[in-house]
Amino acid sequence: MAPWVLDQVSMKEAQQIRGCLDQLARNPYRDVDQRVTLILPLGRVYRDAYRCGDWAIAYEFQDEDTLLVQMIGRLFY
Repeated sequence: MAPWVLDQVSMKEAQQIRGCLDQLARNPYRDVDQRVTLILPLGRVYRDAYRCGDWAIAYEFQDEDTLLVQMIGRLFY
């Protein structure tokens, strides 16, 4: 889903999201107090998503070294 989102947004937004993904890769526990709930309408709710400007990034660990991005979206609170 993440590559699809990056293909659909402006170059500026894609760069911002990629920057946030780089930050998460370096430290996935950063800014815990700034976490949001990302909502996929008629779908899933992703708690503790990482806020990235007007976007939110839901992710999980596959193992100790692998971060899996589940969803990137704008509907969050």
